[in-house]
Amino acid sequence: MENFLERTKIAAQDLLNTDSSTQLVHVVLGNEACDLDSAISALVYAFYLFKSNALPDKLVVPLLNIKRQELNLRTEVTFFLKENDIPLESLLFRDDLDLQSLYSSERLNLTLVDYNQLQHCDSSLQDTVMEIIDHHKLEPRSQSKKCKVTLEAVGSCCTLIAEKLLTDEQFVLDRLTALFLYGTILLDTICLNESFKRVTPKDKMVVEKLEVLFPDLDRHKLFESLQKAKFDVSDLTLNDLLLKDLKVISNNTMNIGIASICFSLEDLLQRVDAETDLNKFTSNNNYQIVVLMGLQVDPLTREATRHLAVFSSIQGYKEQIVDLLEAVSNRGPKLQLESVTSKFSSIVLYRQNNTSASRKVILPLLNMFLLGDRSPSVSDESCSVTCANTNSSFGCCKGDPSLNNGCVVSGDEHLVNYDPLAAESEDVFVPNEAIGNSVSHLHVLGVGDPISHAGSSQSSSNQNSCPYTPQNSCTDGGLELDPYARQILPSFNSREMMEKIESKRGKLRGYEGGDGDASDNISYPFTPKNSFVDGNFEAYIKNVPSFDSGDLLLKVNEKVASLEPSTTCDQTITVEVPQVVDRNTKNTQIGACTISADCSSTEDKHTDTKDISKQW
Repeated sequence: MENFLERTKIAAQDLLNTDSSTQLVHVVLGNEACDLDSAISALVYAFYLFKSNALPDKLVVPLLNIKRQELNLRTEVTFFLKENDIPLESLLFRDDLDLQSLYSSERLNLTLVDYNQLQHCDSSLQDTVMEIIDHHKLEPRSQSKKCKVTLEAVGSCCTLIAEKLLTDEQFVLDRLTALFLYGTILLDTICLNESFKRVTPKDKMVVEKLEVLFPDLDRHKLFESLQKAKFDVSDLTLNDLLLKDLKVISNNTMNIGIASICFSLEDLLQRVDAETDLNKFTSNNNYQIVVLMGLQVDPLTREATRHLAVFSSIQGYKEQIVDLLEAVSNRGPKLQLESVTSKFSSIVLYRQNNTSASRKVILPLLNMFLLGDRSPSVSDESCSVTCANTNSSFGCCKGDPSLNNGCVVSGDEHLVNYDPLAAESEDVFVPNEAIGNSVSHLHVLGVGDPISHAGSSQSSSNQNSCPYTPQNSCTDGGLELDPYARQILPSFNSREMMEKIESKRGKLRGYEGGDGDASDNISYPFTPKNSFVDGNFEAYIKNVPSFDSGDLLLKVNEKVASLEPSTTCDQTITVEVPQVVDRNTKNTQIGACTISADCSSTEDKHTDTKDISKQW
């Protein structure tokens, strides 16, 4: 593998230095968190594609989805690679390869590992995705028509990678590659500990097969060393801890960062400068909300403690997320949140008693909220994955090859449908059931800024029939909502908030309050920014030129009368007006009016107009 990585980096650098290159590039890309599972999946699968000669006409490149300077924050990644003599200088990072340039020159293909949807900044590359290997919930967005998907709810993406390598009879698995896969699976599943509900039968099966091939592998010793490296954050600042394992979800107006921290949030947020550091972090990265998920594992008992915190300097945004999490705390995912006193008003802190609910549970919930989604469909004609036969809460397909339409799923049906988070306990969130069933009958409007936003789907042209509805919420006029659905509505969609908004608008227009002063505004629908307000059309129309035919004819006659006749003239004045009166029928007509003035000569400087006739 070391030689493969070094040669690949040299080839990639030559590619960048040669403007006329026509070399096709196939990039294996992990998610933006770049934890051990994401990094090893990218490195090993790219190595497998190269060794098996699966893409003979393309340069296969494993790419870590972070900047090079951020690698030191992934302590377990750097430890595992250094421990096995892989030079960190041989790795390629996002700032080493310009994917947009390769895409523009039509030389780029992508394989996504450990995630199935490109982040917002890479959305233009979506049609280059040729393959997906992942163990997360399938995102309901279109993929390339040629996209091949391997998606199964297992404890680690490396389990799926290892299965591919073990079932390929033409591929010879070496010890180093097996060690990388083996250690990553152990770390992701907490050494196959079933009490954490992160391990599946397939994870165990793969680990056991690797142990048979390489009997010298020491399960517990390897796990302890990786666990120690992962939790060694003694030299990291709060900013470093947030960046260490961060995922971001976005829409047009809001970015939410979800940071997973292997540290006690209760201790971390008691720091004097915690609020200042979080404000600086959100400002520098343009995040409106940061959700922190802390996990501590006792090294002796291996018992886990989880905390969850919500931070935002914008009170309204923070309240919406808090309301949502508290609404589902004891229903659906049963997060079992217990409030913990926070010394900062911008931080809401909880103890999460359901330790099995990881970021895989929280992120889909926040994503549905952010996208204004209900229960996302995972079926799309443009993708070769067809999940109409979904039986897993993660949205992956059942293991019937006849129903896959190109979706590659592996193993027996009971393994494919196995959900590690929903198996033996009801304390686990199933997004499609917890949220979808409660709001599937509601009319969900588009996403926009709480006051007004140019890109909002709630334009005044198609929303004048109802009052303004804040982002990600539902219209509440005349709808019979069940109690749970009301609980999950964002706090901006309340009568009280609507009244406050109307009162504020009234004050801005000069009203000081009182029912009498603002009563004239009640009948007007929400009016977007930069438009004419209050319907004071009478004052406005005074400055608009009249286009009435009677007014125009009067002005024409006044103009004719004001003309001074010359000594001799044969003058024709033609004036176009919108409508005229027929002299025979007396009916109003639309047409052109020609006024002819015929003046005869005079003597002794005496002007005598003989005749003025009108010719129509």
